[in-house]
Amino acid sequence: ERKIRVVTGKSAAAGQSGATVQGYVAVADGTVYRVKPEQMTQLIGKQLVPKDHPRIVFRGWLDRLQAEILLLQQQLKTQGDQQLSHDLAELLTRARAILRAEVVGERLAPCSFFGLSEDEIRARSHHPKEYFGLEHLELSADMDATVLALNRLRTLVRSAELSAVTAFPGTADNERNDIIQALNRLSSVIYTMMLKAVKAAGPQGETMENRVVDDIVAKVMAKLKGVDLAIPVELSARHVHLSAADVQTLFGSELTPARELSQPGQFLSRERVRLIGPGGTFENIAIQRKNPGGNFHDRCAGAGSHRSGPPVRRYCRNVRPADRHG
Repeated sequence: ERKIRVVTGKSAAAGQSGATVQGYVAVADGTVYRVKPEQMTQLIGKQLVPKDHPRIVFRGWLDRLQAEILLLQQQLKTQGDQQLSHDLAELLTRARAILRAEVVGERLAPCSFFGLSEDEIRARSHHPKEYFGLEHLELSADMDATVLALNRLRTLVRSAELSAVTAFPGTADNERNDIIQALNRLSSVIYTMMLKAVKAAGPQGETMENRVVDDIVAKVMAKLKGVDLAIPVELSARHVHLSAADVQTLFGSELTPARELSQPGQFLSRERVRLIGPGGTFENIAIQRKNPGGNFHDRCAGAGSHRSGPPVRRYCRNVRPADRHG
């Protein structure tokens, strides 16, 4: 049950001193409103203040903070980072507790985060070298996106803390050091989350996934130690590839091998073709073929049995695009 402080105004219409007013009451001057003006909002119960009242502005910062936490939680769940999403749930619970304490006038009790007291969290945020082996973070656009998103939350908490200082200046009837301290510690919590994320990511913003890949590559390379990893690279001049059916159509028999190619089982033939198309003509185009049977040397030895004279040159005016490369 809520216990709230009720402000009563005086109704000029009633003409009675101290009569209880049925309606809204402006905190500033006690003016009574039967209908709430649009430029005003409820502070507590029927008490009205301008919408830019410091406490209303403070509530707006807490509202925005909760919205950002929820959005980041959703993104992390989509990415499969359930642990960090769960950690953010603790921040959301604390932000909601702060808002409730401000509205209903409750005092905030200290709380723990991730099994650590507020003082332990504060120590870790002030001494990252001792607890994380890291210097204080120097943020850059090259860092992991999660770290930068957490930093955005941290700045929102800091803005809410500054707003709380304005809303509760520390006077006898307007003091909420418990809320200001809670927000300060919440900022420290998020900073420690950033430190843990940077430490897990590794140097130069490298993600955990990248580190796993690098580890796998290192293990594979260790197994290949001593193995010749040289990869031959050759440049082919302009040539065509012909199907067996096209070879029979153009030449009436199998092609004559001229020399063996680096690709296993393939050779360059002695025959040539002419390519004629809309853009012009290519003369004396080489033909590359896969050896349909036997090895290169066997085919060369038998080539003279059915070929005589100079290299046979036939010409093709309609070589299908699917059958030629180069």
